[in-house]
Amino acid sequence: MDISMTLEDRLEILENSSVIDSDIKVSMLKIISVFKDKYKIILTEENGSMLITHISMALVRIRSNQDIKEIDNSAYEEVIDSEYFQEANNIYKDLENILNIPIPEYEKKYILVNICVILENYI
Repeated sequence: MDISMTLEDRLEILENSSVIDSDIKVSMLKIISVFKDKYKIILTEENGSMLITHISMALVRIRSNQDIKEIDNSAYEEVIDSEYFQEANNIYKDLENILNIPIPEYEKKYILVNICVILENYI
C-alpha cells in the first residue's frame, strides 16, 4: 500500500488545519499546474514541498503584515550566478501573475532560491 503524501495532500492538510485558506490552496494548485503544463516539471512532495510550503506561508505572512529574516546574501548571490537564474526568474513572473498580490523583495529571493533548486535537480 502506497502511503506517500502528495503536494495536494499537503495543501489539504494545511487548509483543514486552518493554516491556509481555500484561496491560497487554489493558487498553489495553479502553480503546480503551471510547472507541469508550461515548464514540463512535475512537482512532487520530494522536489516541490519546500517551494509550495514557502509560497503558501509567504502569502499568509503578506496578508498579516509579518516579515521574515532576509535571506543570506551569499546564498542569494549563488542563485544569481546559477545557470538557471534566468529561467527561475521567468517562472517566478508566471507565479507572481497567478498570485496577483505584490510579493516583497525578501520573499521573492526565497522563492527564486527554491525555484533554482528545483531546476538544478530536475534538468
